[in-house]
Parts: sequence; C-alpha cells; structure tokens
Amino acid sequence: MPRYRILNRVTKKVVEVEAPFAQDACESVGWQIGDCYIELLREGPYTGIQKPRGLRTGGRPCDHSGRNSGTRML
Repeated sequence: MPRYRILNRVTKKVVEVEAPFAQDACESVGWQIGDCYIELLREGPYTGIQKPRGLRTGGRPCDHSGRNSGTRML
C-alpha cells in the first residue's frame, strides 16, 4: 500500500500515513485534501506509478534549434 507524508498547511503538522489514495490518507487523519501538501514516499499496487528501470544515456544529443533535424524552416 502506498505511504504518504502529509503536511497540513494550516496547522503545520506532518504525519505519515499508509492509504490506497492521497485523499483517503488525508481523511484518515481528519484533514481536507485542499489544506494539505502530499508527498508519495513509497509506491504501492494502487498508485499506477512505475519507476524507470534504467535510463539509456549516450547517443546523439537533441538539437531543438531545427538544424540537422531533417525539416526545413522557413
């Protein structure tokens, strides 16, 4: 199950809660989600977040100027 760190912006209290969704985590401590800053500490089966297994680096760098991209700029 995902674990969240929640900061209540009104009271400045911080708690860590395990809940299937961020809103459920806020409600479990009696806070409204609009009053909270939420940080996901650990993913769980309900988050849908997948960490990249490995980023491939190397190769040709991106050139966003339009040169060498195979398109013609007018």
